[in-house]
Amino acid sequence: MFALLAKEPPRPTAAGGRGVFALLAEADARWLCGLYMVTFGGFVGLSGYLPLFMVDRFELTKVTGAGYAALCAAAGSLLRPLGGVLGDRIGAIRVLGVVLAAATGLGLALAALPSLPLTVGALFVLMGALGAGNGAVFCLVGARFGDRIGAMTGLVGAAGGVGGFLLPFVLGALRQATGSFGSGFVVLGAAAALTAFRLHSRRDVGGGAGSSDQGPDRDVGTEPHAPTRTGDEADHPVRPSGGRVEVHAAAALTERP
Repeated sequence: MFALLAKEPPRPTAAGGRGVFALLAEADARWLCGLYMVTFGGFVGLSGYLPLFMVDRFELTKVTGAGYAALCAAAGSLLRPLGGVLGDRIGAIRVLGVVLAAATGLGLALAALPSLPLTVGALFVLMGALGAGNGAVFCLVGARFGDRIGAMTGLVGAAGGVGGFLLPFVLGALRQATGSFGSGFVVLGAAAALTAFRLHSRRDVGGGAGSSDQGPDRDVGTEPHAPTRTGDEADHPVRPSGGRVEVHAAAALTERP
């Protein structure tokens, strides 16, 4: 049925024909990859690490430890769509700011190695926040790289996969080096704090977010809007001397108050 009825989507414009490696030359692309490496990488990495953590830290059976880990991972999966919805309504930058602040606080709280109920509760909230952050990142991807969405989603997804692959190794190495699980959560919280600080600095960037190929003027997490014209301007678009319709570009990762 799929082979008979499915059709290829419209081919991208010439601007969308650039390769994946060309995207890496743009600062916005690298920044989105870094964001997803923290949110999705943190979610996937913790999902793989938590069963061993639960068994070693609390001396649980493997089945019980895996059950707690699955419960926490479910929070991240279920809240990912919520992150996207909130990103559309209030802005993805704001959502990511809350997510990273929560990840910082919860990471440091987990570094104190609390009791089992508190640990499960903190991990449940942490994984849910990271899942919501995953959805918010892709709000930014669509807003900034709408004409190259296929290549960009692949690139961002690969960055998240790399983060998820590396995190368990980092946490395990810190556990072996320090003799405590707390050091790994300190590093996780510090990484979230550093990303939050960088996010705050980038939201104030104007004019160009490190890329010369900007999309239409819009606030992140909102629908595109057109300038209001009156009189003859409503019927005749403004054209420069070359005859091409004038387009005003702004940084897609900048939010205005």
